[in-house]
Amino acid sequence: MFSLESTKSRVKLIFGLNALTGKKNTVEDKLNWVGNWNPKNAISLMKRPKVIGPGGFYGKEWFQSFLLNVAPGVVDGVTHHIYNLGAGVDKDLINKIQDPFYLSQVAETFKSVAQAVKEFTPWAAPWVGEAGGAYNSGSKDPGVTVLLINMSNSITFNVSLVDDMNLYPILKTVPGRGQKTMREEYHLTPKDGNIQSDVVLLNGTPLQLTKSLDIPKMKPQLVDASFPITTKPDSIIFIRVERFNALTCG
Repeated sequence: MFSLESTKSRVKLIFGLNALTGKKNTVEDKLNWVGNWNPKNAISLMKRPKVIGPGGFYGKEWFQSFLLNVAPGVVDGVTHHIYNLGAGVDKDLINKIQDPFYLSQVAETFKSVAQAVKEFTPWAAPWVGEAGGAYNSGSKDPGVTVLLINMSNSITFNVSLVDDMNLYPILKTVPGRGQKTMREEYHLTPKDGNIQSDVVLLNGTPLQLTKSLDIPKMKPQLVDASFPITTKPDSIIFIRVERFNALTCG
């Protein structure tokens, strides 16, 4: 068990039990490790569990009230949850994701939690017990979003989206009246096909900050929803299909 400490953020990343303890390198290739695991170190660590709490979203008054009623030495880590984008149903969610100023506001929460812990439970440390982008499972708009990753460096795949819970599995969507059903595709590929490039292309255009250092608009490629998805080598694709009509499973 060991930790990595960032010199800039002072964040410690804690890794778990080492399953190689007690094992030995094989003579043949020096790659495989064989033998029995020595659990003594793990048993020793398990005898000293940490008590953490309370969890949940940070609210200054409630948080301070909780800490005021905690006996000395009871908790080792004071935890709170971070979902700084708010609810997934928020229609302004995409603007929040692309607004560096809004994203930076979470720093004030960290400062407030750290100050409360220092004042009321100085023996403990502030922890983030749970974190994510938006709560309530992301957006609730009708439709599905699919992620495809092609790690092959030479093979192109054609992928079809189907509903296989019926006898004739074809993609079914509910378009607006008189409108052709289209899907949004966001193809991410390395510049010049070099997977070590520090420039990522979005639908063939370099994904870089604007001259004013703002996040650029991420424009999708609109494709007929009935066509297969072309997945090129060394690419990551996000596909959004509005109003996908499929049976649910329970």
